[in-house]
Amino acid sequence: MPRFDKATEYSYAWCKAVIDYITSDGKCDVSVAEIENAVKSVVERMLNDFPEAIFCFYDHGNEACLLGNDEQHLIDLTNNKLLKNREVYTMACLSAKELGVDSYHRYHTIFWGSWELISFTTDALEEFERAMNFGIKMRIDGETDWNKIMEATIEHDNKIIDELIGKGKIFAAALLRQDRDARRVWTDKTPPPDQNSKCFWRNLLLTLFGNRAWRISKPF
Repeated sequence: MPRFDKATEYSYAWCKAVIDYITSDGKCDVSVAEIENAVKSVVERMLNDFPEAIFCFYDHGNEACLLGNDEQHLIDLTNNKLLKNREVYTMACLSAKELGVDSYHRYHTIFWGSWELISFTTDALEEFERAMNFGIKMRIDGETDWNKIMEATIEHDNKIIDELIGKGKIFAAALLRQDRDARRVWTDKTPPPDQNSKCFWRNLLLTLFGNRAWRISKPF
C-alpha cells in the first residue's frame, strides 16, 4: 500500500476499505505492507513467507512493473517468479500488459489488472471506490472463478455508470467506462492474446516453440 502522491492518497484509502472489509468479521487473514514498508525488500519477504496468499496491490505501475512507496520497482520481470501459481489483483495502470502477460505465461499467475491507464474524478470517489473494490471483495466472499468475478464486476460497473449519469457526473461516467473496458483478467479461460516479448531471447523461443516458450527459463 504505497502512498506518495495525490493519486495514491485516494487508492490508499480504497485499499484500506478492503482491509477493513476483510478484518471486520475475520473473513480471512491479511498481511499488509503499508507506506514505508511497501518496498521491494519487504514485499519480497512477505511473498516468500506466504506463497499461497492472494497478492493485492493498489497504486502505480506500468507495463512491466509495480511501483513501491520509494517509487522504485516493487515487482517487475526480474522477480515476478514470486507470483508463481498465485492470484494477483491490482488496479495499477498498464499492469496487464507485459507484467501480467509474462506472469501468466511463465508462472501460471492469475492476473487481474488494467490494459490502459486508470482514471477517476474526485467528485465521484465513493463510486470509483466501489468499482475498484468490487472484484476483490467478491473473491474474499468466496467466489473462486475469476471469470465469473469479471462478469459480475462489469455488470456492477454498468450500474455505477448509469448512477453517475443520473447524477449528472458525465465525465466521471466516461472515465469509469474506460476503466471498465481496460480491465483484464488472465486465466486459462481468458489467456492473454498472442504477442511478442521485448526480449530477443524470448522472441526466438516463441518463434521456435510457440507459447510453450514462456515456461522456458533464460540461460543467463
